[in-house]
Amino acid sequence: LKRKVAGQETITDAVCNIESELQDIIAEVRALSRRLRPSILDDFGLIPALEQLFEQYQKSTEVELRSQLIEPSNRYSSKTEVAIYRIVQEAINNAVRHGKSSVIWVQLAAKKTNTELLIRDNGEGFDTITKKPGHGLKNIRERTESIGGQYEMNSQEGKGTQIKVVIPSSYV
Repeated sequence: LKRKVAGQETITDAVCNIESELQDIIAEVRALSRRLRPSILDDFGLIPALEQLFEQYQKSTEVELRSQLIEPSNRYSSKTEVAIYRIVQEAINNAVRHGKSSVIWVQLAAKKTNTELLIRDNGEGFDTITKKPGHGLKNIRERTESIGGQYEMNSQEGKGTQIKVVIPSSYV
């Protein structure tokens, strides 16, 4: 397009501006893609990916993340690792954005018959009877169910939120 409009200064400037904006959009989409499924997840597994996610949140927010991650003896399936990663990511986003949490705890433990994921925060919480779950909580439920897991969420106004995900060993 630049070659076709060469010599037409006003149009050339517009084309250059469009090109610059497209390059910015491409960079933003690539960064978003890496956040959705970081290469560290494929290369090194779930625990290093979660640790990197926690570091990123602690650098970019005022939130303190505390974790207890017990590495499984074998790697989970790719589908399970991605689902757990995205569940944790969504829960942290919700705790920061909606709960205004200052501390978030994440525990992951592989046990004999299942894997348990517990995410809790000290945020504002909400009344689970009067407030319907938003897209974030629905996504967490759907991701949990997609890997054969059970999802439980408890929250109270002023007392934060707790999300528990239990995945049977047959699905990991």
